[in-house]
Amino acid sequence: MLYTAFFGIGMGPVPWCVNSEIYPIAVRGAGNGAATATNWLTNLFVSLSFLTLAKAVSLAGVFWIYSCVALVTLVFVIFMCVLHSLQLKTCL
Repeated sequence: MLYTAFFGIGMGPVPWCVNSEIYPIAVRGAGNGAATATNWLTNLFVSLSFLTLAKAVSLAGVFWIYSCVALVTLVFVIFMCVLHSLQLKTCL
């Protein structure tokens, strides 16, 4: 229940909120579609893997696995943002 609550106020609405700001108008539809598909596929992966992982490890272990995946994703996004900002500074 806590996962659903925090996902709903956290990462859940991000694809729809952010896409209107980061894509040019010409590709906004395709970008929003790709983000929506990624969001649904990620939700599908979590739904399909949860019970199998819970039986294999434990409930706490499943949430640790998902937390580690979220942490790796966060590090990747931060790295990409830093890399992108460095490229912008060298271009200017």
